Amino acid sequence: YYEAIAVSKMFEGMVGELPYMENLTVAWKKGLEDLRTMYDEMSDYEKSFVDSDVLQVLRDYENRMKELEKIEESANNNTDNSTNSDNSESTENPDNTDVV
Repeated sequence: YYEAIAVSKMFEGMVGELPYMENLTVAWKKGLEDLRTMYDEMSDYEKSFVDSDVLQVLRDYENRMKELEKIEESANNNTDNSTNSDNSESTENPDNTDVV
């Protein structure tokens, strides 16, 4: 019983240490994955002591992380596309005058 309480409270404390949602960045991905792994590895008995609101907070953060990853992926794709485009300037004489 005491161990189950201790594990669930430790988990809840770690979720509580996450940054505010608006400060979440993809740098927190590993931390969120570790929290999910910790929860998934708990016994059903240990999970029964985790407040459902805390678990919902984890889910909300995981969903936000998916959004951030899509945004980052989209930004990377746009950066890749702009660096692959032909940005060379024409070396022709624009006013068609003879250069001496």
